[in-house]
Order: sequence, then C-alpha cells, then structure tokens
Amino acid sequence: MRRGRWHAWLWTGRHASGPVVLAKPCTFVNSSGLAVRSLLSARGLQSSDLLVVCDDMALEAGRLRLRGKGSDGGHKGLRSIIEHVATQDFARLRIGIGAPPPGMDAVDFVLSQTGPEEREALEGAVARAAACVLAVMEKGLGLAMDEFNTVTEGEQ
Repeated sequence: MRRGRWHAWLWTGRHASGPVVLAKPCTFVNSSGLAVRSLLSARGLQSSDLLVVCDDMALEAGRLRLRGKGSDGGHKGLRSIIEHVATQDFARLRIGIGAPPPGMDAVDFVLSQTGPEEREALEGAVARAAACVLAVMEKGLGLAMDEFNTVTEGEQ
C-alpha cells in the first residue's frame, strides 16, 4: 500500500475480474469526495466503477446493506463523494455500527472503542463485507445484493 497523490492510501492488484484499486482517503470523512474524484479522474474511471464501503449509524451493529445508488442518508462522507463526482449513481456498501447511546455525540461514538458485544458483531461484519466486495466483482452487483442484503441467522 502506498500513499498516492490522490489524497488516499492506495493498493493496486489484479483479480479474475480485472484490475482492482483499493483506496482509503487520507482526508477527513467529510472531504473524502476529493480523494474519490481525484482517483477516478487519474485512472480514467467512471462512478459506475466505484464501490464505496462506509460505516452507518442507521444500521444496527454488524448489519450490511449494499445498494447500487442512492442518497447520502446523512453520511457526510457519502455526501462529499456525491458532491465531488456529481452523481448518486455509484455502489455503496454500508456496514452498520449502531446508533450512539443517548446523550453521546455522533463523532465521539464513531471514534470510540467498541464494547465486546459490538466488537464481535463488527468483526463478523468486516469479514462479510470483504466477501461482499468479492461477490460484487465476481457475480455483479445484483447477485451480490441478493446474497448480502438478506438477514442471516444471528443478525437481527
């Protein structure tokens, strides 16, 4: 992995489906669209080539939701990406982290350590999210949505 001039840490590789670029923006979340736009432009890619993976406080901890397009849903990082690429038409995989406890600031919640129960749910979600990303590359978005948007036993 290396830090590119696109405001992101980059990993490039190959998969049976073709070349793959993983990028982790080095910006604050609410400016992540800058990194996405720079990378898409530099690589000659379109928003349809993009799969954004992000956290989501509106989903219970450990739950995944894969969509082909949509609003930012209140997520400042998605809002920034939508503004910088000028479309909502890109795939996104949301990983539920649950809502903050009453009285706790959302930023403090997102940056805080998780408890043992939440940690177990999140570790499982990260493994399923990785499998979901592979499914998108291997099977396409529609089949991956069918597979990963269903609630499995152990999820609520």
